[in-house]
Amino acid sequence: VRSIAFSPDSQLFLTSDSDGNVQAWNVLTGELINDFGQKDTHASSLANSSTLLAIGLRDKIMIMDASGDGAASEVESLGENTLMALSTDGIWLASSDSSGKISIWKNQDGKFTSPVSFTNKEQAVSLSFNPLGTLLAVGTASNVYLLDPTTGKEIARIPHIDIVNGVSFSADGKILATGS
Repeated sequence: VRSIAFSPDSQLFLTSDSDGNVQAWNVLTGELINDFGQKDTHASSLANSSTLLAIGLRDKIMIMDASGDGAASEVESLGENTLMALSTDGIWLASSDSSGKISIWKNQDGKFTSPVSFTNKEQAVSLSFNPLGTLLAVGTASNVYLLDPTTGKEIARIPHIDIVNGVSFSADGKILATGS
């Protein structure tokens, strides 16, 4: 399993594997609901918020909402979207690709705007927005960068002794946890 995410309504649990296959599981029963298999474009990553589910594909990100009607929109994002994060409220979407480029979009009236894109000083290994959506934490091989999502500018840098495989903010946003 490469990525995991709950659907916006928490009824489904989605997984993607290293081959890009996506599967949807019923949370209550554990039953496999849908195995998207090889017929769909390979998923590289998954991200969720309280209202949205994002699926990272080659050259695009598919966004599905919580309405349950199956409607999806697409965001153009060239390259392999290997890492993604959505803010809790679904306003901000961040993705990173294998070239080191990070893109951040803002959801305005149901549409994601043109992204702020930049190449970080180090390859991103993990991403997480704080609960207010005012910071994006980027874990790398030797640092955690705190970025302003509106500009992509570095606000702070926290040195780390190893690869930062995970970054996560507490629900109140007062604590940033890192995992190596």
